Amino acid sequence: SSGINAEYGGKYVVSIAPDMWHMIIEQNGFAGIHPVPHYTVNAEGRYIIEFTVAEWHTFEINLKKIPTFEINSSGKFVISISHDMWQKIIKDDGFAGIHPMPHYTVNAEGMYIIELTAEEWRIFQINLKKLSTVQKSSIAYRVNSSGNYVISISPELWKMIMSQDGFAGIHPVPHYKVEGGRYIVELTAAEWGIFQLKLKKLS
Repeated sequence: SSGINAEYGGKYVVSIAPDMWHMIIEQNGFAGIHPVPHYTVNAEGRYIIEFTVAEWHTFEINLKKIPTFEINSSGKFVISISHDMWQKIIKDDGFAGIHPMPHYTVNAEGMYIIELTAEEWRIFQINLKKLSTVQKSSIAYRVNSSGNYVISISPELWKMIMSQDGFAGIHPVPHYKVEGGRYIVELTAAEWGIFQLKLKKLS
């Protein structure tokens, strides 16, 4: 069975397995879709949501950043992971507790493919949750009604950004306010793109 199934009939009706749903929520998989789609849960426990064509395209882009899975005939989880996500998982020890480290192949689309047992999949999900918690604690964002990115940055990361010219290429330097001890800035989509590149160099 697949983590995600989609059928098109004017709108995309998407069926998402519970494990996959929790991962999507953890990894901000509905970023850029407002409001967040309403969902129902069917008799099999799968989450059912409807997307317009535009929302589905946004969701597909988000999914590339999230490991997706199918269960094969042996009952193993076959996981597809994008190159960027793979590097992050390796860097942050995302396979901790799984021995030996899973063998992988790379498919024609450049996705890393691994097979995990049910227990290894459970451990991997816990590790991923820790990765996303670390990311969220440092920086989080939402897209407002104007299409701008409202960024919330921890004091530690803010100091690093300011000391290393993290807003280079963005003019003028964004105005900020402090809410709950976190620094809040608003960036256009183009500025967010520049800022993300700068963040990669900082990390």
